[in-house]
Amino acid sequence: MLHKTKPVVQVILLLTPYYMEPNSTDSMRARMDDYCAIFRQLAEKNGCILMDFKDLYERFVSIRHFSSIV
Repeated sequence: MLHKTKPVVQVILLLTPYYMEPNSTDSMRARMDDYCAIFRQLAEKNGCILMDFKDLYERFVSIRHFSSIV
């Protein structure tokens, strides 16, 4: 999809998935971390802009409890 889209657009933003789970050993959370690493690699390899929502979420929960989001 990136290879077909890149020639016809000026900028591609890749948005990382995130899972609202503060426990990094949770299996679904660990899977999302794997996906985020893949998105990071794809962005670097293809010259895309990476919007790392997982990182933003982790920074947020470092100062506020994750339940305050809802």
